[in-house]
Amino acid sequence: MKWIIPLLTILYLSFNYDKGTLLELSDGSRWKINEKDAEVTALWIVPVPIKVEKGTDETYPYILNNLQTKQKVKADKS
Repeated sequence: MKWIIPLLTILYLSFNYDKGTLLELSDGSRWKINEKDAEVTALWIVPVPIKVEKGTDETYPYILNNLQTKQKVKADKS
């Protein structure tokens, strides 16, 4: 079964695991973060508003946009 990601919905960061390498959002979805971006997400504090956007990278096909800090990171559905 493939997940349908609501790209226009604003979600919130619920949990930040393993120094920012895995994030869980308010809808229960979990996101593996590009290791180059983990130093950014390691500093994200719950609850941060996040917008999920479609990206162009094959390995990390989504962008998580922190609406508070305007930081964007590459992610994949975990």
